Formats: sequence, structure tokens, C-alpha cells
Amino acid sequence: MTHQEQHSANNTNNPAEALDFTGRWTREPSLCTGLLAALEARGCDKEAASKKSVGPYVQEWRKTQADGSDLAAAGTTTTTFCWSVTTYNTEMSRPWRQVIYPTSGEFQETYKGDSVIFGPSDPQGSVLKRHVEYQPCPESDVGSAYIIVTRNPHGGATEISRRYLSSGRLVLERTFRSDDSNEGTVSVEVFERA
Repeated sequence: MTHQEQHSANNTNNPAEALDFTGRWTREPSLCTGLLAALEARGCDKEAASKKSVGPYVQEWRKTQADGSDLAAAGTTTTTFCWSVTTYNTEMSRPWRQVIYPTSGEFQETYKGDSVIFGPSDPQGSVLKRHVEYQPCPESDVGSAYIIVTRNPHGGATEISRRYLSSGRLVLERTFRSDDSNEGTVSVEVFERA
């Protein structure tokens, strides 16, 4: 099937349905670009950024209800779903982080501890204010990308995460832009099915 045939076959009126990230994905460092500079822009020292840019990064995506419960187990036939995303620790033996991403609209996520992207949280936790939307994406196998815009809870910066599938790989483009700059630091991470 050609790329155009695949695009036509997968292109539905609902980009959330067409853009299916279901499965376990592992980052392939040799295919990534700009990651070291992006980590440094977020405050990582050069040594830590170097380790993180080539270290293991595994995520599992599955469709769930908003509360994280399994769609199939609930017997639902609705097309409204959320993404349950589990990120594994470096040994990949246990989940390190789990978050529920809606397929559209505004949402908040509270995190505690250190975040590579957003820095250390407040002692009681920091709240990320996020917005989800879909945008046209010519590089995508299905013509659209899943976008999450996040305002840094400590102020001063915004992150735009753009995810799409290309040739069967999950591509994550992150743009980190400080409030005092018109330009952002862009990184591209490429994940393959595990």
C-alpha cells in the first residue's frame, strides 16, 4: 500500500481515531535530533543531558476511559476515549509515571518531584495547565498530529509537543520556548514499536 493509499484508508473524520498510538514504544536515539540542546535549554547540565538523550525511554499508550479504566472491560462502544500513557523507569521493570491525556480540550496534570521538562515541583506538587488539539501534518501517515501545549507551572516558558505516526514510527517534536524569546529550541524524538 502506498503512503497515499494508507493515508486515505486511515483518514477518518475523527483525527483521534485515525491517529492510533496504541502499543509500547521505545525511543531510538540514533534517529533523534536536537535532544541534547533541548535538555540543556530546560536546565539540565551537559553531563545529565548527555546521559538522558541516549538513555532508554519506553512508553506504553492505550485507549481508556477518562478515569483510566479499560474501554473493553467496561464494554463501551463509544469512540470517546483518553490516552493512558505509562512511562517506564530506566530498567523498564516498573512504571515511573502514568498520565491520562484527553483527546481534546483543556486539562491539568499535577506532578511531584523532579521533571526533566518542567523542573522540580513545589513541595505539595505543581500543576501543569495543558491544552490538546489536532493540527494538519503532512509528515503524518494519517495527515494530522496530536498537539499538547503546556505552560511551565513556574512561569517563563511554554512547551509544544507534536506527536504523529510516520512510516510506522511515533515521532515526537518538542518546541520549548521561553517567554523572553521569539525562537524555540526544537527536538525530534523517534520511537519504534517495542
